[in-house]
Amino acid sequence: NCINSKSRIAMFLGDLGAIHNREAERYIREKLAPNTPNIQYVLVGNNPENHRNTDNVTYTGFVEKIDPYILMADVCIAPLAIGSGTKTKVLDYLKYEKLVF
Repeated sequence: NCINSKSRIAMFLGDLGAIHNREAERYIREKLAPNTPNIQYVLVGNNPENHRNTDNVTYTGFVEKIDPYILMADVCIAPLAIGSGTKTKVLDYLKYEKLVF
């Protein structure tokens, strides 16, 4: 487990095989994570390019159940402008009364 329990946790849910999710992953990895080292980013979902964990970015790969990851998150991320998964992500996050960014 590469998640630092002392950090705030921001979670993103999405199959990184989909182009809009790959763009969101790149935004998190290149823009958000380097500028917010006190936040642990957890990217939950298929990782076909096998991105490697960094100091504050953790890739889970495919998981059977997303609920434990949403529950542990302080905030959930949906940095997507397009894609049908956007609405589903936000509804999953809101089901657990999470803040959505």
